[in-house]
Amino acid sequence: MAIKTSTTKRRMAAPAAPCCPEAGDLVVLATANPMFEGGTTRGFSRRRSDGTYISSEYIDPYGYVIPRGKCLVITDLSYYSGFSQPLAPGALTKLTLGIVKVSSSGWQQTIMFVASPQFSNNKVIGGNVSLNTGFAVSHGCYLSVTPPVHGDLVSTDLFVYGYLKPL
Repeated sequence: MAIKTSTTKRRMAAPAAPCCPEAGDLVVLATANPMFEGGTTRGFSRRRSDGTYISSEYIDPYGYVIPRGKCLVITDLSYYSGFSQPLAPGALTKLTLGIVKVSSSGWQQTIMFVASPQFSNNKVIGGNVSLNTGFAVSHGCYLSVTPPVHGDLVSTDLFVYGYLKPL
């Protein structure tokens, strides 16, 4: 008895969307002002490819305004900071990213990501973190960061990377 076999050619469909965001959709955010007087939670401002920011993309004191109809997908974080009153080398700290919603009665922060940097021998913290799963921040909300609190921050650089996608 003969076994009938058939071969089927599979057609590979072109991806519905490119694998990488368009250059205009890439977003680099840098820490901005505190969100309230005496607080440590800060908003972000968007840095353009020439290092500048557009004032209409920033609402003081909350930060970068995500364009209507889009969400900001967060993919990476890089940071470095010294402190005026650092903890001992090896001490564990906490750095959080959150989503802030503003209403007429104030604002509320929901924590979405936590990194736990350790103080190094030179009494600073820092690192690069890839958020393998990432998270999205929709229009009408703001991205926030709450850095470790051990005296004043000194020579702090904190950047968040991501891209804009339609909702």
